Amino acid sequence: LGGIFKPLFIFCPKAAGAGQHRRAGEYVQISIWMYLIASIPHIVLWWFMTRSVFGWFGFDEDVADAAESYVRIAMFAELINHISEALHTLFYVSGYVITSTVIQTIASILEVAAILGLVFFTIQD
Repeated sequence: LGGIFKPLFIFCPKAAGAGQHRRAGEYVQISIWMYLIASIPHIVLWWFMTRSVFGWFGFDEDVADAAESYVRIAMFAELINHISEALHTLFYVSGYVITSTVIQTIASILEVAAILGLVFFTIQD
């Protein structure tokens, strides 16, 4: 699904280079909405079916619990990563490098917090 954002690396610099920053923003908005809408079936499937899928493959309950915890955090991290990458592209090509860096930093902090939450609060010995 991350391929939805690949055209931004082409269209945003072209729009920003032509002085059409609004159009570049529209490209980012459209790609984010397309990504979110296309992600809904995957999120629903993995949110509710991870335990069953691991059970079908013969894994025990502990592995299924760990997989379910991991998948939920991984989905959150992927959403953050792709959306921040789209915003980074927009701000970077528009000349707002500091804003782009702040967005990437916030996204990285959220991803690390999600992973730490997984490690310290959901996986038990």
